[in-house]
Amino acid sequence: MMTNEEIVEELYWKAHQKGLINELREEVGRLNKDYPSMSSIERVELGYMEIKRKYWNEQIGQTIPRTATSNS
Repeated sequence: MMTNEEIVEELYWKAHQKGLINELREEVGRLNKDYPSMSSIERVELGYMEIKRKYWNEQIGQTIPRTATSNS
């Protein structure tokens, strides 16, 4: 099991590998300002999910919904 610190490090590393480290830092900073009571790990996880969604939207040229719903 990974610690919160290891999870944060892994997400920053993944963002760095994709060339999105600055975007992640900006998103985490925005989340810190907008949601000061949110934990650091939550801000990084949410920030990473958001920049990843935006990155894929740009790569494939279509919108990926924020939440997936299933009709099954």
